This record gives sequence, structure tokens and C-alpha cells, in this order.
Amino acid sequence: MPYSWDDSHDYETKDITGSYSFKDARKSYDDIAVAKTSSKAFYTYKSPFLTTDALYPIIIGIDTTGSMEEWPSIFFEKLPLLYKEAIKYFPECEISFQAINDFYADGHDVALQPAPFGKGPQLDEFIGQLYPYGGGGGNGGESYEIFAAYNSFLKAPKSLIKPIAIILGDEPLFEDMPKEISQYYKFSKEGKVSTKEAFKRLHETCDVFLVRKPYVSLDGDGDIIATWQKYGLMPKERIMTIKDPRRVVDVILGVLGILTGKADLFEDELKSRQEPKQVKEVMGALKTLKATYHGILSQNSVSGDLEDDKTEKTKSLL
Repeated sequence: MPYSWDDSHDYETKDITGSYSFKDARKSYDDIAVAKTSSKAFYTYKSPFLTTDALYPIIIGIDTTGSMEEWPSIFFEKLPLLYKEAIKYFPECEISFQAINDFYADGHDVALQPAPFGKGPQLDEFIGQLYPYGGGGGNGGESYEIFAAYNSFLKAPKSLIKPIAIILGDEPLFEDMPKEISQYYKFSKEGKVSTKEAFKRLHETCDVFLVRKPYVSLDGDGDIIATWQKYGLMPKERIMTIKDPRRVVDVILGVLGILTGKADLFEDELKSRQEPKQVKEVMGALKTLKATYHGILSQNSVSGDLEDDKTEKTKSLL
């Protein structure tokens, strides 16, 4: 029996197992947000690089700056169902949730907060240790490049797949890593780390995807997407824009469905729980990725030809 994410069930009721409450999940996020003036990030970019014995590691980085508005809290309150459905595609997967903020506007302590890998109810505990700063500075970007650099050092020796990294954000990329942080990621003898180099190494380590909240600006989103293609080396099919924050988890599950060759299963379940308008928005965001992923029982890195932005079809992970 599929779950329901319609508005009448998102906030006050439990899922069909009765084991999770959306209201409680939301509270863990809101309590931290209220206390942010006296809180301090539990995890930072200075934390030891992550290691996991998970067979299916998934990293989800969430921009928690002010321009994201209510998106992070809506995402976190759907966390129990995200994991419950993710294991249909990657059994016993483990997830690292990571908060991304703005180094320049918000400071060292909250620029990146990489929580350890976990699964099931444990994930809510880790989210409670994140610091949703809600800052940002209107300075033309957020610290996504720190997320890329940090996670390029991920060690997952038992993984059966190339680890998956999904970023949820809205702003453009900075061109370079802050010089104060470059020392932690010694990619070059000069000590300076470009955003392009950080993302190149992330693509080599993980299969990377961007789920975008549209950014409200006079110039539109074209320039923002261009920075992700230029500095983030992101192929256009891996950049998915969604307007409704309540559909973000659907898009993430759609990515997992496509990667495992179970796109039809995902779409059938999506149709069973959502209105046609909602299904259309989700499938529209996934359309290009679905068309370019194909094949089964194989996995290729996309990093080799990223700088040339080639359009060859990529293959599914399993």
C-alpha cells in the first residue's frame, strides 16, 4: 500500500506503520532553528572525512540558507518516508544528510555540516544535530564547493554502487574555494582549490545530481544553471528544477528509481498517491534524466567527459 504525501497527511498524521509522526520530525528541525543564536554546529568541514560500510551510500546536501525559505523544514519532515521508500531501490541504504550554508556570510562553523551515515530512525537523531542557520548573504552563491571538496574524500569500501550525492539548492556556485578552507583539501601544490577541481573530484567519487529550487531574480535562472554546468561540471540531465517543495522527496525517489532501472515502478506509485498535476511536475523534472539513463547491471562514471558537456547516454547503476 503506497503512502500519501498530500497536504492533509503531511503535517499531523502518522505514516501507515504508525511509527513516525511528521509533526515530531518537524519539531526536531524547528527546535534547532529557534535555538540557533546559542547553538553551534556539531559537524563542520574540519570533521574527519566520512567513511561507511554501507552497501548503498547516499549523500544528500541541503542548502539551509534564507533564500531556501521553508524548503529544508518541509524536506526534513518527510524524512521517515524518504528512507522507507528509498530502501525499495537500495535495500538497507545509508544516508548522510549535510547542511550547506554560506562561508562568507555565515562563517566557518556552519559553512558545511556533514552528519554521519545512518538509516531509519537514527537519521532523525542526526538531523537534530545539524544547525539550520537560515543565513546567507546575497553575495552570489553558497558554499556548495565545500560540500564537493569534503565528500570527494568519502571512503565506502563495501559499496556495491558508486555512492550517490544529491544537492538541494537554489543559488549559483562560487568560482573558487575560500582560501581559508583550501588547506583542508590539498588538491594542488599551490594550495588554492577551484570549484571546478572540487566538483571534478566529487564526480570521480560519487554520482552527482542537483535538485533545484527556482531562484527569484530579475535575470531568471539561466545564469545560475550555467555556473553549475561550468564550475560544477553538471550535465544538464542531472539538473532538475522543481517548484513545489513538497515534491522534492518525490524527485529524489525518482532519481533512485531511474538509477536502478525501476522508473516505471516509481511512476506507478507516484500516480497512486498524487494528483495528476503533481505527477506532471515531478515527471517533468525527471524527464531528461529518465531519457538519458538506460541499461541494467552496469555503472559508468560521468566524470570523464564532463568538461566537454558531451551528451552520450549514461547507464544505470545496477
